[in-house]
Amino acid sequence: MKKMAVTVALLLVLAGGTAGVMSYLGLGPFAEAPDGEAPPPAEHAVETAKPFFVDVEPLVVSVFAGERTVSTIALEIKLEVPDAAKEAELRTLMPRLKDAFLRDLHGAMPRLRTPDGRVDLEAVKRRLLVVAERVAGDGSVSEVLIQSAAEMRR
Repeated sequence: MKKMAVTVALLLVLAGGTAGVMSYLGLGPFAEAPDGEAPPPAEHAVETAKPFFVDVEPLVVSVFAGERTVSTIALEIKLEVPDAAKEAELRTLMPRLKDAFLRDLHGAMPRLRTPDGRVDLEAVKRRLLVVAERVAGDGSVSEVLIQSAAEMRR
């Protein structure tokens, strides 16, 4: 059993060393394409556009029970947009977007809780996406990304 483990370890070291030397020397699959030729296309390469992100100032939402504050939730979010034109458009709409986010979350936050009392972040993301589309128009926001969420209970 020990001999087999040592043999396998030696084979792994040998394979890693061979790949390292080939990469360093530019041989085999690590070889560069000759001048004037395009490199062969990768089989699994997917053409994806670079996403654009718009930062939103931190949202601080107070959760009320009756006439007293039960907790305060602070959210840091980013909005993913499809192109630079939508990014510029959203930056001009940011005061309206932030106001709409806060108005909606103040009313909905008590219903956006899990049975154990924590905030359901997936539900918050879906809700903020709907609000963003209502304010900025359909297709303006691809995704709402929650960077951080903190809850301070009283």
